[in-house]
Parts: sequence; structure tokens; C-alpha cells
Amino acid sequence: MYLSEENWGHFSLALSRGHWRLRLIGGDPGVAPNYRLAYGTYVVTGNTIVLHRHDQAYLGSDTEVWGPYIWSVYRDTLTFRKAGAAPTQTELVVKPWVKTTA
Repeated sequence: MYLSEENWGHFSLALSRGHWRLRLIGGDPGVAPNYRLAYGTYVVTGNTIVLHRHDQAYLGSDTEVWGPYIWSVYRDTLTFRKAGAAPTQTELVVKPWVKTTA
């Protein structure tokens, strides 16, 4: 038996017009390819971004807040750093996000 944690593998993060989507696209054999993990809206203020999760992943929650993060883009690479003492999602800061064409 294989227990999937849905928290490792190759991910895709899409940011567009105030909306975001995080997908697990491969690596975890216990999860179907292109599995949507989370989605919501985001707010950018200067070099700070805060993501609001709206998929109600947890019972009784309407919105989970991820951030704030300090974001930067160099060429086709997006990086996040944790900003402040607020709890944030570590998976966004572990590795840089490289732009791909899909």
C-alpha cells in the first residue's frame, strides 16, 4: 500500500490577474497527474505578495492566508522569501519557480 502525502513532486504555480492555482503535475505516484491542490486570489503590494486560498481545503475554513512573501523575478525565474513572522507555506520558498510555456 502506498500512502500519498500530496506534498512532494513537481508543481505548477499559475498567477494571472489576481488569481492563482497550484497543481501537482508529477512525481508523487499516489496522485493523478495535473492534480489541483489549491487555488484562490492574490494581492501584490510592491515586492510583497499575499495569497488567499479559496478552495476550502479544511472544514470550516473559507479562506486560508499564505504569506506575506517577498517576491522577485529575474529573467524567467520567480522566487519567494518569507516576510515577517506570520506563518507561511514553505513549499513556495523551497525552490525557485521557472517560467514554462504551456
